[in-house]
This record gives sequence, structure tokens and C-alpha cells, in this order.
Amino acid sequence: MNNWLVGIDLGTSNTALARIAGTDGKVETLRLTQRTSETDVRDQALLPSFLYLPGAHELPEGSLGLPWDAKRDFLVGEFARVQGSRVPGRVVVSAKSWLAHRQADPSQPLLPWDGAPDAPRVSPVEASRRYLEHLREAFLHQYPDHPLDGCEIVLTVPASFDELARELTVSAARQAGLDKITLLEEPQAAFYHWLYANGLSVDKPEGLSPGDQILVCDIGGGTSDFTLIEYAESGLRRVAVGEHLMLGGDNLDISLAYLVEPRLGSKLDILQWGVLRNECRRAKELLLGEDPPDKVTVTVPGSGSKLLAGTLQADLNREEVEKLVLDGFFPVVGIDEPLQAERRLGLKEWGLPYASDPAVPRHLSSFLRRHGRKDNIPNKILFNGGACRAAAIRQRMLAILESWRGAPVEELHNPESDLSVARGAAYYGFLKRSGGKRIGGGIARSYYLQLSSDGTSTQALCVVPRNLEAGTRVELPEPVLRLTLERPVRFPIFSSSNRPEDQPGAVVDIAKAGGSEESEFQILPAMETVVAPPT
Repeated sequence: MNNWLVGIDLGTSNTALARIAGTDGKVETLRLTQRTSETDVRDQALLPSFLYLPGAHELPEGSLGLPWDAKRDFLVGEFARVQGSRVPGRVVVSAKSWLAHRQADPSQPLLPWDGAPDAPRVSPVEASRRYLEHLREAFLHQYPDHPLDGCEIVLTVPASFDELARELTVSAARQAGLDKITLLEEPQAAFYHWLYANGLSVDKPEGLSPGDQILVCDIGGGTSDFTLIEYAESGLRRVAVGEHLMLGGDNLDISLAYLVEPRLGSKLDILQWGVLRNECRRAKELLLGEDPPDKVTVTVPGSGSKLLAGTLQADLNREEVEKLVLDGFFPVVGIDEPLQAERRLGLKEWGLPYASDPAVPRHLSSFLRRHGRKDNIPNKILFNGGACRAAAIRQRMLAILESWRGAPVEELHNPESDLSVARGAAYYGFLKRSGGKRIGGGIARSYYLQLSSDGTSTQALCVVPRNLEAGTRVELPEPVLRLTLERPVRFPIFSSSNRPEDQPGAVVDIAKAGGSEESEFQILPAMETVVAPPT
């Protein structure tokens, strides 16, 4: 019997996997077999979430194959990332962000966005499937007696993912041959790992005191996710999550690329632009990291027949990167400062609906105000995600929180931010199976059914309240609704993450519903069906 527990972090930029193989709850991070170059196949801790779709005769014969599939005709992982930086028009990136795109259909072949004319296209769901399928195949290659599809799997998703994005993630997993799936919110997974790494229990975590408010600030490549966890007498409880915020490390890289491009002395084509973006990511990580250099040289190959002679170069210095990133994306703002519309700073790239206000602290202040925390600012913070590896960004966010709180805010140390979500997911699976206490909080949103299918009414019925625990049955004796039988009917659905007071059966006004970042209600895809008469 395969009793292994596996945690999977299907990230925007990187995918990771961890397991618990024994009954002692010890978490191990697994190295993932992948092609890293035309000639090498290696095991690495992270599988970059990149899918490369090569052209005919583009790469030498045999340079796409893997130990379990010598005839493979696409790339996933490190070599896909490397080759995609050389030929951006054939690489799929940020597929995870597209799963939450509501102005496009993630099941349609949309990617690569702005790809080469002759490049094949895949859907965001298909790209996600290929990443997960690679995990299944690599796992079987390493552990032939313990296939991944026989393990209990905890797969993480952003806390801000709506139900459709979650269902699309599960669909991708099932298409990859993984059926035993439990979903877990990524910020919670990161916090579970902090508990595990410090040997703490959920019910009585030493070092925390009743009343402590812990903000999990997860800023990845494509999104920013805020979650608030409270330590009460009954233990830890997730009390608030933010709305889906498409703002992350990718936006910083794009903005730096726009800053550097004029210095190169040449208008870049799409291939050169992709290289520039990757070079800016590398420069950002160096200049905002520990012991940074004064400057980094960015290099972009020339085009046409003078590739080497036409190599383009420009310098990025630490001061200007700090100014653009810290002042543009992490400015010092007051707790009452509202979100600003139409201040797009390099946010229109790749067809994704990025947040109109690039300032992460303004989105954080909006999150705290919406959830009634303006006068109760969190006293602890756990950073997670690739963007938060930069010490300068963490220090700026800490300083802002402390200015709002008027008192110190403690940073909870997260030394393995690249792996913490996968490791925390495996630990959550262990607690679930062993009956250990877990973080409470139920579902993160309330759900509402609009009371007219044609949208003429602004009244909606609360059918699922926020914080409802899994397995709870909800009955609605009132109000009595009229349905048209044996004809197609449409049920407009809305959600809200900040109305814990609404109980099942409550009728509310959704006049403020919409897609804006300050909306109280968010519109979800409508449910359409035909209701048959009782027999």
C-alpha cells in the first residue's frame, strides 16, 4: 500500500514537491529530474514553470528527450526557461495566472501570448497539466514502487483563487493522472511550514500569544496574496484572505525592462524583449539581494546577421533599481490611502489583467481596512514568495506596517521560501491524516445567488456563508424561490471575502458588485442548467 503524503506547490514561476514517507511526519524535499540543456538531464529542487514548444529542426536531435521519454517534442522545466529566454515567442509563462483570468477562457489555446506566428498554442489548463504530468513521470522514474498517482496529494492554490480557478487546477491535475487531490491555500501552507520548521503545534504554538495577528504576505512571480491568521484560545484560525491581485515579481521585471530599453540604442523585437526581461530579473535579484553589487550589466543579443557584433549592453545600478522597485511598487503610504486607478507602471504586458495600482502597500491597506483591521494592525508577519526574498522589500514592508501600527512588528523567519509551500502542504496532509489539529477558518468567501436571471434585480441570496467548515450542510427554508422548469435557466453568482455577518438566507444588495479592486462583491461565472420537474 502506498501511504506516502505529497505536497505540490504549482507555482507561477517554479513548481516544487515534498513528501512524508514515514509515520514520524518528517518532511523531505524531492529533487526533480528535468532537462537542463541540450546535453544534460539533472535533478533540481525546483521545476521552473515554463513550457517550451520548439520549432521544427530548432534543436539538435535528442536534446528534448527524458529518461522516460526519448521522443518528447516539448520542454518543461529548466531548459524550457533557458531556451525560452533565447526564443521568447515559443515559451509559455505565467500559465497559473491565466487560470484566474475572467476576460478569457483558460481552457482555450491562448499561450504563448504574442507568440511566434508558427508556434503551436496551448491552453493555461493544458500547460498546468504538462507541469503536473512531468512531476508524475519524474516521481515514477525516481520511485517506481511508489507512483505519484497512488499517493495522497495536497495541491496548493492562491488563497485568492475563486472557485472556477480552483476547479480548473483540479481539472489539470486529473488530466495529468492525479486523482487523490486535496486543495490548500498557499499562505496557509507557508505558515504550516513555519510551524513544522520550528517544531510547533497548531493548538499551542510556543512563541505566539493569544490575540496575536499574523499577516502572511505572499508575493510571487504573478500574484500577491494576503492572509490573516489569528491565535485565539481555541488555537489558530484563518480570519481573512485578500481578493485576487495580479501583481508580483513579473511586474517589477517588466518595468525594469522598460527603463533599460532606451539605453540599448535600438528598438527591440519580441525575441530581444524576452531576453531583456530575463536579464532584468537577474539584475533585480542581485541588486536587491544580500551584499549587492553597485551595478549589473544587462546584455541583449543583436538581431539579423550581425548577432555578435550587434550585442547590446546597458548598466543597471543599485540606486535606480531600489528607486523604481521600492518607490514604484512599495512606496511608503498611510493606512487610509485609497487605491489609485490608471497608474500603470509596466503592467500591460502579456495580455494579463494586472492591477491598475502597482503599489503593493496600498492593496495591503485596502485589505486590512475591508476586514476591520485598521485599528488592529497585525503584530507579526511571515513573508513568502520570490519577490520577498529581496531583503530591501521585506525591510520596506516591515517599516510600513510598523508605521501603521505605531509599534514593532515581528518578522517570522522563513529560510526556505522557495520550498516552504510544498513542505507545508505535505505537513498539512500529515496532520489531516493523523487527526492532528489544523488551522480553522472554513471557506474564505461567502457566496450569493442573484434573485433574477436577467440581472434586473440588485438583490442576492446568501447561500454559503464565509467561514463555513467543510462538510457542513446548509438548508434554506426561506425565502421561497420560483423556478422555470424544463427550460434553460441562468443563476448569476457573486462572492465576497469581507462579509462574515451574512448568514444563509440573508438577502443583500449587490449594487456595488463588479470587477474593480475596491468592490465588495465579485462577479463569478454564472451557473446555467435545466431544472427537471419532480417525478
